[in-house]
Amino acid sequence: MTSGINFIPGPNGEFDDWQTNFVIKVNTFKAGWNWNSDAVAEWNLLTGPGNVKQARWTAAWAKINSKEYMHSDEQELKEARHSYESGIKENPLDTSLRIFAKRYITFNKNVTGLQKIACHLTVDDNVLTAARDPKIVLKEPTLALKEASHLVHKIEVNYPGTKSRKKRKGVKEVMVYMLVQAATVTTTPALSAFQYVGDMKRGFYTSAFTDAQEGQKAFYYIREKSTKGVLGFTSIVIGIVIM
Repeated sequence: MTSGINFIPGPNGEFDDWQTNFVIKVNTFKAGWNWNSDAVAEWNLLTGPGNVKQARWTAAWAKINSKEYMHSDEQELKEARHSYESGIKENPLDTSLRIFAKRYITFNKNVTGLQKIACHLTVDDNVLTAARDPKIVLKEPTLALKEASHLVHKIEVNYPGTKSRKKRKGVKEVMVYMLVQAATVTTTPALSAFQYVGDMKRGFYTSAFTDAQEGQKAFYYIREKSTKGVLGFTSIVIGIVIM
C-alpha cells in the first residue's frame, strides 16, 4: 500500500509551498539519483536557469498575491499551474511535476523512501512506520511569520499535532538558515545558498535587517539536530518581504 504525504495539494498557496519544497529537496538529492540526459533536460525545463514552467507559475502567483489583478491574470494562473503541475501526458516531449516524478523518481531505485518523504511524495507505508529514533523526524515542522515590524521579522515554528513550540524529544538544536535576495527575483533560492544564522529560542527566531535590505525578501528554513548530533529533515522554505 502507499500513503500520500501532501502530494501536490489543491489550494494554490499550499501548492506553491509544496513546489518550493519539492524543488529544493530534489536539487539536494539529485546527485545520487543517476539521472540520464533526458531527466536532466526535463528538470532544467521545469526549474533550471531560463526555465519556462516554474517561472511562469511564480510570476502568475505573484500577480494574484499582489491583490491587483484582472480576470485574465486568474486565467493565466490556472493555465500556468496546469502546465507546471500536470502538463500533457499524451505528449512524450512534454513534462511537468507529476510527469517528472513518475518518470524519474517514483520507480528510481536510487531514491530512498526517506527522500520521498522529504519531497512530500507518495511512499510505501512501511517507510512511515519504520523509524522509531526521535532524531529522525517524519513529520516536518513548518514556519510562519509571528510578527513583522520595520526591518524586523519574528518567525515561529509549528509542530504537527501540537500547539507546543518546545523542542521535540531527542532534539538538541533547532537551527535556522536564512538567505536574502531581491524581491524581483522570482526563482526559489537553492538550499546550498542559505547560511546558518542561529538557533530558535523557545520556538521563535528574530532577525533584524539593515536599511539597505528594505524591500528585499528574506527566506528561512529550519533543521533539527538530535542530541547525538544527527541532522533531521529541513522544513519547507518560507519567504517574507523586508519592510
